Amino acid sequence: MEPPPALQFLLRTLHKERNIRLAALLTLLTGLPTTGAPVVLVTHQVTIHAFTNEGTASGGGRLFALNGSGEPRLFGSIKPD
Repeated sequence: MEPPPALQFLLRTLHKERNIRLAALLTLLTGLPTTGAPVVLVTHQVTIHAFTNEGTASGGGRLFALNGSGEPRLFGSIKPD
């Protein structure tokens, strides 16, 4: 499966394209089911930081509780070993 452009690396992306991708990420999250099995999305630290305004350690991650909006609630973090 090809990853959605919203999850692709943002570091060298132009500001306009970056905003388009972040909007696409919010749209993607809004469309995910709020019940049922967890959904795992994998992306880069730069994208996580752009979305949350917080970094994450290499190999770590963020957990969100989806609520049907473009603003899922931060649920916790995954710390790398």
